[in-house]
Amino acid sequence: MDDAAFAPQLARPGQFPPDGAQWLHEIKWDGYRILATLTAGKVRLWSRNGLEWTDKTPEIADAIQSLGLRSAQIDGELIAGRGSKEDVNLLQAPLSGER
Repeated sequence: MDDAAFAPQLARPGQFPPDGAQWLHEIKWDGYRILATLTAGKVRLWSRNGLEWTDKTPEIADAIQSLGLRSAQIDGELIAGRGSKEDVNLLQAPLSGER
């Protein structure tokens, strides 16, 4: 990640989840961690290990571009599914270069 080095905010093991108004909890999705940078109008996407995925997921890059932001750093989980259930296997082909 050479244009904007930032690390994914990975979960850490703990005995109990924190509580209080300052905490936000979310579902653990079964997908791939993806980091997005938007710098000088150019979107780039990265895996959690620093591999560039912009060309593998152009739809995601286009969606971020359409937000009209000048700059951004986004950390999230890329998921796919059918109905209300995610299916990480649906991501295998696009991320391995197949379509």
